[in-house]
Amino acid sequence: MTTTKKMRIQLSRHDVGDAAGKDQDWKDPGEAQAEDHAKDQAEDYSKNQTEDYAKDQTENPAKEVSTPGRQEREKCKGQENHPRCHRRLYSASTAQGTTPRRNSLNYMTAEPDVTRWYRNTDFQPNRVTWWSFNSRNSLRRALGNQSRARPFLTAMRMNGKLDVISVTNVDLSVVGILTGGTSPHQFAGRTGSYLLSNSGFFVMGGQNAYSSVERTSSTPNSVNIPTDYNRHYEELKGRDDTFLWSGPSLKMPLKLKDPEFWYRDAQGQQTATSRVPGSLAHANQPNERLVIVTLPNGNKYLFVYTTTRTGDGVNVNQMRAVIETFLREFFRTTLAQTSQALNLDGGGSLYVSWNQGGREQVIATGSNRDGTPNQVANPRRATNLLKISTQKDQSLGI
Repeated sequence: MTTTKKMRIQLSRHDVGDAAGKDQDWKDPGEAQAEDHAKDQAEDYSKNQTEDYAKDQTENPAKEVSTPGRQEREKCKGQENHPRCHRRLYSASTAQGTTPRRNSLNYMTAEPDVTRWYRNTDFQPNRVTWWSFNSRNSLRRALGNQSRARPFLTAMRMNGKLDVISVTNVDLSVVGILTGGTSPHQFAGRTGSYLLSNSGFFVMGGQNAYSSVERTSSTPNSVNIPTDYNRHYEELKGRDDTFLWSGPSLKMPLKLKDPEFWYRDAQGQQTATSRVPGSLAHANQPNERLVIVTLPNGNKYLFVYTTTRTGDGVNVNQMRAVIETFLREFFRTTLAQTSQALNLDGGGSLYVSWNQGGREQVIATGSNRDGTPNQVANPRRATNLLKISTQKDQSLGI
């Protein structure tokens, strides 16, 4: 390979890395050299294929012969995203004079598998939609055509997954068992179509176990919001007069350096304030998080941020930035224009599922380090759950 060819390939990698955002962790020189050698072999193969094609056309002009590009597409059918097929398809397009721009994100002929980073599913068309964003995979060649998703993904931390579920024409209820906490399984898989989620803070153990922080409609047992955090809590109301209190609000950024949000002191010890039920000192910690956003038209969005590694979560301001990016890129609005943006919970209690026709599809769970939220045998009990559905599907079948 000539020096010119090496410089051209290195430049294209640099351009692709810049376009993909933060992730420019290219392979070491040995691996890069091996890739260059493989690309040379692919180009030589393409040249031979082209010469054979031209010779065959000259000797048998009436015979229908497949073009090199068509031959390669057939060989790579169903494997278009494999690196070897990327190289073959690129070489074939070069032979036909249809080479795409080398310095673009999508410079290979085959489209990258965007479902590795982004996908959306209509649970109910125009009524319930689920977006899933995954920053665990490299963004090196990500999302050539998904321009709206790319800035959102780069706003996320690595090893993160964020699920967004929107529900229009909403019917919201706060549900739960009066005492002893509630397992999501007690309300999942019933008749109707609805989103099920944990919500609100509660006492984890001791004499007041499963008492809600501030009053709620699902249980008579509650403890007061700590005085220092009263102004950060808001009431979340359902159409059926059910309610709970939670916080903080994410409509505006928080001053996380203020003492009320100190989770640890200067010596690294957990502060006394952070141990009080209802404390919001955890707001500056990198946790998994659950947030509900309500638009002026009543539509609601549930945002669930989970991660595969402890410490790779987000604090509330980082969560706010991710939500702000989503609203701006997908709906041309901001958190300041919403009616409510409320932090609901975080950590191991997180549980969100879609239920339809008696079947449950788990969307996200907290402390799930393998990143595959399938059926959970024993999800953590909570005091309050949210049931969110469209007004046509109000039956929970309980």
